[in-house]
Amino acid sequence: MVLERYDDAVIRAVTSPITGIQRTAKFPPSIAEFVEFIDAHVQHASYVEMWEAHAERQLREREEIEAQEHQEPLAYRQAAAARILAEYKSKLTPQTIPQRDTWKPLTDEGLQFLYGKKETT
Repeated sequence: MVLERYDDAVIRAVTSPITGIQRTAKFPPSIAEFVEFIDAHVQHASYVEMWEAHAERQLREREEIEAQEHQEPLAYRQAAAARILAEYKSKLTPQTIPQRDTWKPLTDEGLQFLYGKKETT
């Protein structure tokens, strides 16, 4: 009567000498122990199914992402990489403003003014 409320796959698993309660109990188990064993088996089986479904969904999502990555043209990805690199470099090194060239070579008159007139002998 206890087994009537479970699926055939669960009944086969919990009554099998390979996977069933006989592997853990030395004496005939009580109904409460048997129900605990069945519920633990059902919980484990549902967890495994949920885990496999989740893993399959993750693999499918990964394949979709990889397919989308291959759809981008190479030139687009290279341009994006160049833009990101330029932006990165601009943040590392500050922008410098070139200084004006204000130096002028001195003329003879300017040198004579600064250092005096050279006397000739």
